[in-house]
Amino acid sequence: MENAIFDSTSHLTLEIGGLSAGSQYDQISFTGTGTLGGTLVIQLINGFSPSGGDTFQLFAGATTGSFTGYDLPTLAGGLFWDPSKINVGLLTVVPEPATWAMVAGGFGMLLALQRRRTSRRSV
Repeated sequence: MENAIFDSTSHLTLEIGGLSAGSQYDQISFTGTGTLGGTLVIQLINGFSPSGGDTFQLFAGATTGSFTGYDLPTLAGGLFWDPSKINVGLLTVVPEPATWAMVAGGFGMLLALQRRRTSRRSV
């Protein structure tokens, strides 16, 4: 696609049915500039269920602007969509924020225990 403008009234629907761009999920390649706006709608197809860490390069080429809304399918297993890098074409699946906080908190507690054990041994 040379130049494309998705204005504030646009609804751009892209389908994701696997991890391969072009054959299993939609990818728009801009040879000019893609102006993003309106609502990005993602539909999962063929029974595909994304996993944590899956990243989809939805746009290739230069883009400007940003979507004003997202219609993203609900994911199972404590996962959610991270559209924070959609302006460069990336949509990523990540654990829900509470899960990240628990993992980080648990890791911090383990470090504190390890330091405590180490300091007791050196006394």
